[in-house]
Amino acid sequence: MITIITPIFGIVLLGYFLARNGIFSRATGDGLTRFMFYVAVPSMLFQSISTTELPSEIPWKYICAFYIPSLIVFATAMLCSATLFGWSKKEQGIAGVCSAYSNMVLLGLPLLLAAYGERVTLPLFILLAPQSLLLF
Repeated sequence: MITIITPIFGIVLLGYFLARNGIFSRATGDGLTRFMFYVAVPSMLFQSISTTELPSEIPWKYICAFYIPSLIVFATAMLCSATLFGWSKKEQGIAGVCSAYSNMVLLGLPLLLAAYGERVTLPLFILLAPQSLLLF
């Protein structure tokens, strides 16, 4: 497991180190972020989806097993931010998203592919497809 996690978190730490020490400027970070969101991630998703066999039926139990707890966490975070902190509706929404929204693409996909190979792409994409619709 350490051989799977180390390279990915090593890249994260390298980026932090480069930015913290002024080797990468704010503009470099902005450029890399735009490249990731507009080129690299869509390309990775397209390549993975195009080679994945879709199921004949929608696995509702699987989807519900992930999203029902996620929605409960979302609602709990909103409720706690309202009652404990008196936050506005916008702030409650941010608390809900931050509490329940997972990073399935930037961390989840590389970790799962490294650990289990291509066979994890379909289950991940089944969860990823409705994520923004339900939690964002």
